[in-house]
Amino acid sequence: MDLLLAVIVGTAVSVLYTVLAWRIAQGHFYEHFNLVFDYDSPAYVNLFAPKPGSHTDGFGRAVKHPLITWLVVFAKPFTLLGMTRLHAVGLAGALAGGASTALLFLFARRCGTPLIEALLVTMIFAFGAGQLFPSMLAESYVYAALTIGVVWYLSALRIGQPRRVQSASVLAAVMTFGVTITNVAQAAIAECYVRLSGSRVVVAIRNTIVVGTAVAILAAFAVALTWPNALAYAFAHPERALRLVYWQQTKGPRTGLLPVIATFFGMSLAAPHFTTAPLPEGILMRDFRNLDMPFPELEAVAVWLVLLFASAFLSLRSAATRYLAGALVTAIVFNVIFHVWVQFRGSLFIYTPHVFFPICALVGLGAAAWQPGNERLRWYLRGTLAAVLVVIAPLNLARAVELAALFDKSQTFTIPAQGP
Repeated sequence: MDLLLAVIVGTAVSVLYTVLAWRIAQGHFYEHFNLVFDYDSPAYVNLFAPKPGSHTDGFGRAVKHPLITWLVVFAKPFTLLGMTRLHAVGLAGALAGGASTALLFLFARRCGTPLIEALLVTMIFAFGAGQLFPSMLAESYVYAALTIGVVWYLSALRIGQPRRVQSASVLAAVMTFGVTITNVAQAAIAECYVRLSGSRVVVAIRNTIVVGTAVAILAAFAVALTWPNALAYAFAHPERALRLVYWQQTKGPRTGLLPVIATFFGMSLAAPHFTTAPLPEGILMRDFRNLDMPFPELEAVAVWLVLLFASAFLSLRSAATRYLAGALVTAIVFNVIFHVWVQFRGSLFIYTPHVFFPICALVGLGAAAWQPGNERLRWYLRGTLAAVLVVIAPLNLARAVELAALFDKSQTFTIPAQGP
């Protein structure tokens, strides 16, 4: 029953994401870099559906996204069926977004979240800004969210039984590393807590190191197969290679802690009005950079934060959910601290897919941990979750539709030329 519902929900939201993805492809969006959220969407179209003779910055992708070229398998079936490259890539990303949504529902149900609460949290995730926008745009982030979802679902299966689906967890860790190298930290955090749930601390740490070593060996082998020329260059010219790696680090001024918190916990849920940021390359980029949104959305964010902190408290207190809650809280805190340091010229919303799944998963886990004496109290929680969904879904969709049509005319995203 749960699997069937997950398929239905995942398919339904995939259709929505596909409509939005195909609509934005009708304009000029894929002709320029950094039009939205500092996304390099044209490069990822070439990666996921290569055009003969096209070239993409291979070394830069190899450093940050070591196995990203493997994702061609998502779009390839659709190009073989005769779809255009943009339609194929858009559909592939939409399906990845739908799969992440289905995984969140399965995660919640596996953890014991009642059906209604699980469906409501899943729909909040599906319509949340941190999931909706990456699922309609070609980039690595929707696939990063998918690999993160796989990691957490497998972790839910293994709590108290660390040896269960262990090989799948190793492969999932390699996947997170391959799509976005830093996300392997979430796999490491999850593995550590899974091990702690089934053994003493010393044994858990030792086994986590063993698994981490296996992941590192497999990842190194996969990278060697994927980028043989890059590795040959690195061994032949180590100083130049190190310099190139150094220049791949994020650039520009850092925003500080408060904007990271506002983005990860507020704008990941509710999309504000777009901020227009002029870029040196002559582009007017759209981004989410402040909580400029209607008052009902601000109220929904405030309620969501109360639910999140209450969920963290309840699930950490319950013996049944403590280890999984500890892992999710650690992953969320890690991402906040990490992105105080790792940012790209003030663009923070770009990183929300790395944290939005763990946030929603924690809320679902809190619903499972809460055991009120009076069943009627559960309807207060259901009503609160429904209220959040009713507020954010139409407003986020309106913002997504606005974005999909924004690039029909080049005047909306190019800086006017200055007169003599």
